[in-house]
Amino acid sequence: MDRWIKASLEFASFFSYRVPNTSPQFALASPVPSPAAVKLALVDAAIKMSGLVSRGEEIFNVLKKVPVEINVPNRVTVMRYFIKRLKPNEGGLIESTAVREYCHFNEPLSLFIKVPDISLGEVKQLFFYLGRLGTTDSLLWCDIVEECEPDFTLSWVNLEEFSLPISGDNLERRVIVTLNDIDESATFDCINPYSSRGGRRFVKITKMLPLVIEEKAENWVRYQRKPFVLE
Repeated sequence: MDRWIKASLEFASFFSYRVPNTSPQFALASPVPSPAAVKLALVDAAIKMSGLVSRGEEIFNVLKKVPVEINVPNRVTVMRYFIKRLKPNEGGLIESTAVREYCHFNEPLSLFIKVPDISLGEVKQLFFYLGRLGTTDSLLWCDIVEECEPDFTLSWVNLEEFSLPISGDNLERRVIVTLNDIDESATFDCINPYSSRGGRRFVKITKMLPLVIEEKAENWVRYQRKPFVLE
């Protein structure tokens, strides 16, 4: 039997997850992390907690195909900054500039993952070892983990399997993002940061979020949560 786990994630300041296939020079941010980012963060936590890469592989095999849901915060503000950065160049680093977007949540991010009973306790514990999600400066802590089902009116909708009633309430001004999930054929060696094999295998998924624009200016936009109508 599989059960839903809810983790409440509090970010130290801003959150940033670059939309797949966008340039590091102009890094557009998704208002939510991808399923792949969530799963790989838990794999990383398993390796750091145990000190064993093999434990990360075991957790990867548990989480690879499980569903992930996110109940978005009541308000999400996305801000665009012009920054200085270091990039690789002929074996060293050179200073460069870039545009990067960051997100600010007005409340903790509620993340849900459905896992088998046999792994329930360990996955719960792993959430407390998460230190970041997204870019390296997206620092966080987790203070609450409980068994709880997501509110699907506040979660994303997969556009490839669209099942919502066709109405203005469900479609008007919604935020749509492209995210990564882990391909079912992927092996641990494809994602193992301690392996030289590489060749990460992701699949692109398009999600519609229960967010609409509340206010915006030249370099920021604030989204308001608007639940989907399921019936």
